[in-house]
Amino acid sequence: MKKAIVVGSGAGGATIAKELQGQYEVTVLEAGTGSGGLTTALASAVGPQGKVISIDRREDMQTL
Repeated sequence: MKKAIVVGSGAGGATIAKELQGQYEVTVLEAGTGSGGLTTALASAVGPQGKVISIDRREDMQTL
């Protein structure tokens, strides 16, 4: 079964990335890309079969 998870910025993101470890075919929507640190952790957690979609309303963050 495929899962979709929505993640906002904040301290809980690292916990969510840890919980996702090894759960493949998961799609994660991250609101607020920021530096990209959480995005990278989430991508690593869901592996090559998963997907992380990260959005940010700030143009300078969209080009990272």
